[in-house]
Amino acid sequence: MPNNVTSIVQSGETLSLYATMYGVSAEDIKEASGIKGNSLKAGQTITIPIGQKAETKKENKELTYQENKLQYWDKQIEEKRNALYNPDLSSEEREKLEEEYINLKNTNNYRKSLADVELSDDGKNVNITFKKNEAAWKVRSLFNLEKGTLKPYLELCNRIPYIQGEGRVPDEASLYEGDSITIPIRAFNNQGFWVETAHFFGLD
Repeated sequence: MPNNVTSIVQSGETLSLYATMYGVSAEDIKEASGIKGNSLKAGQTITIPIGQKAETKKENKELTYQENKLQYWDKQIEEKRNALYNPDLSSEEREKLEEEYINLKNTNNYRKSLADVELSDDGKNVNITFKKNEAAWKVRSLFNLEKGTLKPYLELCNRIPYIQGEGRVPDEASLYEGDSITIPIRAFNNQGFWVETAHFFGLD
Protein backbone atom coordinates (compact mmCIF):
# COMPACT_ATOMS: atom_id res chain seq x y z
CA MET A 1 0.00 0.00 0.00
CA PRO A 2 1.41 3.39 -0.89
CA ASN A 3 1.95 6.14 1.69
CA ASN A 4 0.16 9.33 0.73
CA VAL A 5 1.06 12.87 1.75
CA THR A 6 -1.00 15.99 1.22
CA SER A 7 0.16 19.47 0.32
CA ILE A 8 -1.52 22.82 -0.15
CA VAL A 9 -0.63 24.33 -3.51
CA GLN A 10 1.12 27.70 -3.47
CA SER A 11 0.92 30.28 -6.22
CA GLY A 12 2.99 29.31 -9.28
CA GLU A 13 3.39 25.64 -8.34
CA THR A 14 2.70 22.98 -10.96
CA LEU A 15 2.10 19.24 -11.22
CA SER A 16 5.53 18.76 -12.73
CA LEU A 17 7.13 20.55 -9.78
CA TYR A 18 5.49 18.20 -7.29
CA ALA A 19 6.29 15.21 -9.47
CA THR A 20 9.97 16.18 -9.47
CA MET A 21 10.03 16.93 -5.75
CA TYR A 22 8.56 13.59 -4.72
CA GLY A 23 9.88 11.35 -7.47
CA VAL A 24 6.45 10.32 -8.79
CA SER A 25 4.63 10.99 -12.05
CA ALA A 26 2.22 13.85 -12.63
CA GLU A 27 -0.40 11.26 -13.61
CA ASP A 28 -0.02 9.53 -10.23
CA ILE A 29 -0.68 12.83 -8.46
CA LYS A 30 -3.70 13.56 -10.66
CA GLU A 31 -5.17 10.13 -9.98
CA ALA A 32 -4.58 10.30 -6.22
CA SER A 33 -5.98 13.83 -6.03
CA GLY A 34 -8.93 13.34 -8.38
CA ILE A 35 -7.63 16.02 -10.75
CA LYS A 36 -8.93 15.90 -14.30
CA GLY A 37 -6.98 18.77 -15.89
CA ASN A 38 -3.27 19.57 -15.95
CA SER A 39 -3.22 22.74 -13.87
CA LEU A 40 -3.24 23.50 -10.14
CA LYS A 41 -4.79 26.41 -8.26
CA ALA A 42 -3.30 28.22 -5.26
CA GLY A 43 -4.93 26.92 -2.06
CA GLN A 44 -5.86 23.58 -3.63
CA THR A 45 -5.09 20.47 -1.55
CA ILE A 46 -3.45 17.66 -3.48
CA THR A 47 -2.42 14.12 -2.58
CA ILE A 48 0.99 12.74 -3.50
CA PRO A 49 1.35 8.93 -3.48
CA ILE A 50 5.00 8.71 -2.50
CA GLY A 51 4.87 4.92 -2.12
CA GLN A 52 7.04 2.75 0.02
CA LYS A 53 10.63 3.88 -0.15
CA ALA A 54 12.44 1.08 -1.90
CA GLU A 55 15.57 -0.25 -0.24
CA THR A 56 18.31 -0.20 -2.79
CA LYS A 57 21.78 -1.57 -2.48
CA LYS A 58 24.34 1.06 -3.30
CA GLU A 59 28.04 0.71 -3.55
CA ASN A 60 29.54 2.04 -0.34
CA LYS A 61 31.89 4.51 -1.91
CA GLU A 62 33.39 7.23 0.24
CA LEU A 63 33.62 10.55 -1.55
CA THR A 64 36.95 12.30 -1.64
CA TYR A 65 37.47 15.77 -0.19
CA GLN A 66 37.28 17.25 -3.70
CA GLU A 67 34.12 15.32 -4.66
CA ASN A 68 32.42 16.43 -1.45
CA LYS A 69 33.14 20.05 -2.28
CA LEU A 70 31.92 19.84 -5.87
CA GLN A 71 28.83 17.76 -5.06
CA TYR A 72 27.89 19.53 -1.83
CA TRP A 73 24.88 21.44 -3.17
CA ASP A 74 23.47 18.46 -5.09
CA LYS A 75 23.71 16.40 -1.90
CA GLN A 76 21.92 19.11 0.08
CA ILE A 77 19.03 19.00 -2.39
CA GLU A 78 18.87 15.20 -2.32
CA GLU A 79 18.80 15.16 1.49
CA LYS A 80 16.03 17.74 1.59
CA ARG A 81 14.02 15.83 -0.97
CA ASN A 82 14.45 12.55 0.95
CA ALA A 83 13.23 14.28 4.11
CA LEU A 84 9.95 15.02 2.32
CA TYR A 85 9.23 11.27 2.17
CA ASN A 86 8.64 11.22 5.92
CA PRO A 87 4.88 10.56 6.36
CA ASP A 88 5.01 11.78 9.98
CA LEU A 89 5.73 15.39 9.04
CA SER A 90 3.16 17.96 10.09
CA SER A 91 1.71 20.19 7.39
CA GLU A 92 3.77 23.11 8.74
CA GLU A 93 6.99 21.05 8.67
CA ARG A 94 6.25 19.82 5.17
CA GLU A 95 5.50 23.32 3.91
CA LYS A 96 8.81 24.59 5.35
CA LEU A 97 10.77 21.68 3.83
CA GLU A 98 9.14 22.19 0.44
CA GLU A 99 10.06 25.88 0.50
CA GLU A 100 13.67 25.08 1.47
CA TYR A 101 13.88 22.42 -1.23
CA ILE A 102 12.60 24.77 -3.94
CA ASN A 103 14.97 27.56 -2.86
CA LEU A 104 17.98 25.21 -2.81
CA LYS A 105 17.09 23.79 -6.22
CA ASN A 106 16.51 27.19 -7.82
CA THR A 107 19.81 28.51 -6.46
CA ASN A 108 21.71 25.47 -7.67
CA ASN A 109 20.11 25.66 -11.11
CA TYR A 110 21.22 29.29 -11.37
CA ARG A 111 24.72 28.33 -10.18
CA LYS A 112 24.94 25.74 -12.97
CA SER A 113 23.58 28.14 -15.58
CA LEU A 114 26.11 30.78 -14.52
CA ALA A 115 29.33 28.79 -14.87
CA ASP A 116 30.93 25.43 -15.59
CA VAL A 117 33.02 24.10 -12.71
CA GLU A 118 35.76 21.51 -13.23
CA LEU A 119 38.43 20.02 -11.01
CA SER A 120 42.02 20.27 -12.23
CA ASP A 121 43.85 17.03 -13.08
CA ASP A 122 45.94 17.19 -9.91
CA GLY A 123 42.87 17.84 -7.75
CA LYS A 124 44.35 20.98 -6.19
CA ASN A 125 42.45 23.62 -8.15
CA VAL A 126 38.99 24.37 -9.48
CA ASN A 127 38.45 25.94 -12.90
CA ILE A 128 35.37 28.16 -13.22
CA THR A 129 34.31 29.23 -16.72
CA PHE A 130 31.50 31.79 -16.84
CA LYS A 131 28.61 31.44 -19.25
CA LYS A 132 27.10 34.84 -18.48
CA ASN A 133 27.87 38.07 -16.60
CA GLU A 134 27.49 38.38 -12.84
CA ALA A 135 28.60 40.68 -10.04
CA ALA A 136 31.69 39.54 -8.14
CA TRP A 137 29.94 39.68 -4.75
CA LYS A 138 27.21 37.37 -6.00
CA VAL A 139 29.72 34.93 -7.53
CA ARG A 140 31.56 34.83 -4.21
CA SER A 141 28.28 34.17 -2.38
CA LEU A 142 26.95 31.54 -4.82
CA PHE A 143 30.15 29.48 -4.80
CA ASN A 144 31.03 30.30 -1.17
CA LEU A 145 34.48 31.51 -2.17
CA GLU A 146 37.10 32.41 0.38
CA LYS A 147 37.42 36.18 0.81
CA GLY A 148 39.95 37.66 -1.59
CA THR A 149 39.82 34.71 -4.01
CA LEU A 150 38.64 36.78 -6.97
CA LYS A 151 40.83 39.82 -6.29
CA PRO A 152 44.00 38.70 -8.19
CA TYR A 153 42.01 37.94 -11.37
CA LEU A 154 40.02 41.18 -11.14
CA GLU A 155 43.20 43.18 -10.59
CA LEU A 156 44.83 41.51 -13.57
CA CYS A 157 41.85 42.54 -15.73
CA ASN A 158 41.83 46.04 -14.18
CA ARG A 159 38.16 45.70 -13.23
CA ILE A 160 38.14 46.73 -9.58
CA PRO A 161 36.27 50.05 -9.33
CA TYR A 162 37.33 52.92 -7.09
CA ILE A 163 34.61 54.10 -4.71
CA GLN A 164 34.96 57.47 -2.98
CA GLY A 165 35.67 56.97 0.70
CA GLU A 166 36.15 53.20 0.35
CA GLY A 167 38.96 52.85 -2.15
CA ARG A 168 39.09 49.93 -4.60
CA VAL A 169 36.28 47.44 -3.82
CA PRO A 170 36.59 44.01 -5.54
CA ASP A 171 33.01 43.01 -4.67
CA GLU A 172 31.72 45.87 -6.85
CA ALA A 173 33.46 44.43 -9.94
CA SER A 174 31.94 41.87 -12.33
CA LEU A 175 32.82 38.58 -14.00
CA TYR A 176 31.86 38.31 -17.67
CA GLU A 177 30.80 35.62 -20.11
CA GLY A 178 33.91 33.79 -21.31
CA ASP A 179 35.98 34.60 -18.22
CA SER A 180 37.83 31.57 -16.87
CA ILE A 181 39.48 31.58 -13.47
CA THR A 182 41.48 28.97 -11.58
CA ILE A 183 41.32 28.96 -7.79
CA PRO A 184 42.69 26.63 -5.08
CA ILE A 185 40.28 23.86 -4.07
CA ARG A 186 40.46 25.05 -0.45
CA ALA A 187 39.03 28.45 -1.50
CA PHE A 188 36.04 26.92 -3.33
CA ASN A 189 32.89 26.23 -1.28
CA ASN A 190 34.87 27.23 1.77
CA GLN A 191 32.88 25.44 4.50
CA GLY A 192 34.45 25.66 7.94
CA PHE A 193 34.16 21.92 8.61
CA TRP A 194 36.45 21.16 5.64
CA VAL A 195 39.38 23.25 6.88
CA GLU A 196 40.86 20.40 8.91
CA THR A 197 40.35 17.98 6.01
CA ALA A 198 42.13 20.36 3.63
CA HIS A 199 45.10 20.43 5.99
CA PHE A 200 45.14 16.64 6.11
CA PHE A 201 45.30 16.45 2.31
CA GLY A 202 47.90 19.21 2.15
CA LEU A 203 45.54 21.50 0.27
CA ASP A 204 45.60 24.46 2.62
